[in-house]
Amino acid sequence: MSIGMGQFFPSGYGYGFMCPLGTLPTAIPTCYAAFHDQEWGAPVHDDKKLFEMLTLSGALAEMAWPAILSKRDTFREVFMNFDPLLVAELNEKKFLAPSSPASSLLSQHRLRVVIENARELLKVIDEFGSFDRYCWSFMSGNKPTVGRYRHTREVPLRTAKADAISQDLMRRGFLGVGPTVVYAFMQAVGMANDHLVTCYRFEECCAVESFAASDEGYAGDNGKKPPPAVASDQEAGGEYAVWAGAVRRLGAVDVESRRHLHCDQQRLVAGNSGFTCMLLTLTHE
Repeated sequence: MSIGMGQFFPSGYGYGFMCPLGTLPTAIPTCYAAFHDQEWGAPVHDDKKLFEMLTLSGALAEMAWPAILSKRDTFREVFMNFDPLLVAELNEKKFLAPSSPASSLLSQHRLRVVIENARELLKVIDEFGSFDRYCWSFMSGNKPTVGRYRHTREVPLRTAKADAISQDLMRRGFLGVGPTVVYAFMQAVGMANDHLVTCYRFEECCAVESFAASDEGYAGDNGKKPPPAVASDQEAGGEYAVWAGAVRRLGAVDVESRRHLHCDQQRLVAGNSGFTCMLLTLTHE
């Protein structure tokens, strides 16, 4: 499957959402950058969000991440904010009608898969108490795996853990949950932190993982929330240096707040990886 975003994906596949190496693309969709900077790789413990990510990961069989994310509002509207109770009760005949909004998103087969998975997900919730508890029970110590990869070519499309989860999901009646889809899901919900070590989000997601494993917990556990992944402007100050991986985030921010992004034309090398980036300084107006 070719998706036309070679800097982000291994050649020929649309399943992995990778950090870019080397030269950055000239134009990156804002929704795509925001997904990388705010969600991908950060642990998720909300059942609706987990169901959403399982659905979007399954949609990779028909389209790539940029296309999926550009239609995310429509996905949420069509699938009623991914409430499995509501999705499981959908009238398939009306839902799959050619004139329905859902028909513009996915094939009829894939739409049926989402409805059936919602029904199976409710069974999992009855058995485990939550889909979150079920998903994370596969992880040693309920902690994510950390890839520590330096190159996109090192990031796998599936792992033994993904194979095991895929097999169990299929045994329970879930559809469209092959190992590559499951691993894309694991990456999206932070069960696997596959940000490259040269990406600024790698350490941020590791920090969130450490918080999740501590006694503090997440909002769903005791009302406390994890620390912000990115410092606020007040905390960070008027100027700060960032790695090239942050260009995507800063580019999106610049559009909204009319900040000026100044590039020093410096090239830095991280270790022996050959990862090239520029030292950037973000200055407020």
